[in-house]
Amino acid sequence: MSRINIEIPNEDHQKLKILAAVSSTSIKDLVLSAIKEKIYVQLDQKPNELTLKAFAEVDSCIGLTTHQSITDLFEDLGLSNAEKY
Repeated sequence: MSRINIEIPNEDHQKLKILAAVSSTSIKDLVLSAIKEKIYVQLDQKPNELTLKAFAEVDSCIGLTTHQSITDLFEDLGLSNAEKY
């Protein structure tokens, strides 16, 4: 089992404690439930036709490019703020 520590505003912490109490559950179980719900919602979404085509192209290595650095990638994408990264 792993442990997770997060910093949240006091107001949000109080709301989380109230929600757990009203739900007759622990904060841990409340958070785990929210994570599972979020994952299942995302897994239930079906990719559209354009996304499926993109997946097939990647699987076939069609149109892939490589870059030596993040700066090269940003330049290829036409982004001028590459030096920030």
